[in-house]
Amino acid sequence: KIRLNVVVFAATMFAHLQSREWRSRLRPAPKPPVKVAITGAAGQIGYALLPRIASGQLLGADQPVILHCLERAEAMNAMRGVEMEVLDGAYPLLRGIRCTDKVEEAFEDIDYALLVGA
Repeated sequence: KIRLNVVVFAATMFAHLQSREWRSRLRPAPKPPVKVAITGAAGQIGYALLPRIASGQLLGADQPVILHCLERAEAMNAMRGVEMEVLDGAYPLLRGIRCTDKVEEAFEDIDYALLVGA
């Protein structure tokens, strides 16, 4: 009777593992990251928006993002501090952050733009 239970248990575990393997194969492929530009990102509103975007509250919990932050040249030191805080948040959807004071760089190949401090 013990051998029969072991065989039944082994067969059940094999079937379970096999079904998990098939489920993992049927998962949709991960989405490519979208680029989101934010103007005035070191300001109070931009500072409040960045963690929400990086956490998936804007585009969904399965959408990776790359943040393009635009700020005035005088505020780039503050922007570097905001960049460090966002990176310290270790958001799983954040694939990168790019901080600049050049409009051409900030809006290069973006998918969305939030003109906060325009």
